[in-house]
Amino acid sequence: MSARTTGWDDVVPIGRALYEAAPTRSIFGTDWPHAHSHNERGGPEEAQLIALLYRFLPDPAARQAVLVDNPARLHGFE
Repeated sequence: MSARTTGWDDVVPIGRALYEAAPTRSIFGTDWPHAHSHNERGGPEEAQLIALLYRFLPDPAARQAVLVDNPARLHGFE
């Protein structure tokens, strides 16, 4: 959880470290529809979460792994 309400600069190093620790086991989800949000505005917009993913993983190959390759392997869609 970030200490910030927007931007979440403080969690970018954490996201990067998680991917670096397990690049073949990392996947991403937005948890839409955010029914259990802890803030008054109802939670982050999906576009904000995708933008955060791009900050975690600036490399297109890493995003391909997290968004496509790793989930396909996990669910047996190879």
